[in-house]
Amino acid sequence: MTARNHKIGKGILIKQPSILHWRSLARLFARSFPYLSAADRSYCVREYGSTTWLAFNRGELAGFFTLLLNKSPGVCWIEYVAVDPRFRLSRVALALMDRMDEEAIRLGYNRLEGAVRRDNVKAISFYLKCGWYEVPKEGLHLTYAKDLKTASNPIRPAQSAFAASVLGRALRNIFYRLATVRLD
Repeated sequence: MTARNHKIGKGILIKQPSILHWRSLARLFARSFPYLSAADRSYCVREYGSTTWLAFNRGELAGFFTLLLNKSPGVCWIEYVAVDPRFRLSRVALALMDRMDEEAIRLGYNRLEGAVRRDNVKAISFYLKCGWYEVPKEGLHLTYAKDLKTASNPIRPAQSAFAASVLGRALRNIFYRLATVRLD
């Protein structure tokens, strides 16, 4: 098992996407965020300075999260997190949240933040269950945060975002376009 794969008990595997996963990721993204246009979804997955991780349950894509790096100093922003409805009670969401914490700490962040639609009561309840708290802000969405224990020798976020963007952005663009050409 490589450093990019994280096996969690009961058949859950969390890893970064490869070209083989883009089509199923595009489908899950479209089902999870139907209010976004295809162009917006494509941009979100290919966005500069972001990292995406996938969760598989017994070989099937069960969920994903995308972190936006360098939005503000010390804060890693959760851009998107979604779990396929078929896997909602199978601990996939908990595994994704744990992996999210680990990745943010590994990259040197000390806090995670994310926005949740006000009408998404299940997501709000889940965030609170995972130790998150509401950050008072004005807007259409509620902002939730979680303070992280920092790693003893973290990678600086600017370095990791730059390294990931040099080749990663170009490859993500190519792979995503190849995977979604026939979907529209």
